[in-house]
Amino acid sequence: MKKKINIGLILVVLMVWGIIGYRVVKNYFYVPEQNNDYAFNYKDEVNIITQRDTFVLRPLERDPFNSKGRLHVNTESVAVKPKPSLSSRPRPFSGPLKPQKGALLWPTIEYYGFIKSNNNPEIYLIKADNNFIRIKKGETKNDISINKVFKDSIVLSFQKNERTFHIKK
Repeated sequence: MKKKINIGLILVVLMVWGIIGYRVVKNYFYVPEQNNDYAFNYKDEVNIITQRDTFVLRPLERDPFNSKGRLHVNTESVAVKPKPSLSSRPRPFSGPLKPQKGALLWPTIEYYGFIKSNNNPEIYLIKADNNFIRIKKGETKNDISINKVFKDSIVLSFQKNERTFHIKK
């Protein structure tokens, strides 16, 4: 009795694996059929005639973005603004701005990061007026000294005034 059940189970397993094998092998030897029953034959040249549709755009009667539906303002009927007085008119260019007395003129500064080594303190790379400066914390070069250091920025002082500069990317 057990032999008949085992033979039956072996036959079922072989049938299942045969079906799986057939489906896998069938995909490798697939040849697409030539079906010429298309609704449109792509091989023939087709002359498509297009006609242009012309229309006139009219100005909007109401504002589509306004929920209250107020009428659209006609740009031709806008009132003319009066000319500004002499005191509010911009003055003509008279050359570069001159620094005011007592105003501090900072050099152009770009912060490029820092160099870290095992034994030496960190060296910070700064470009001031197109001159590269390598400076350590606490040093002063060209009247520039480092007060505080963060991962992405640095606080510099120039003639007792502080500013924060971020890494130049």
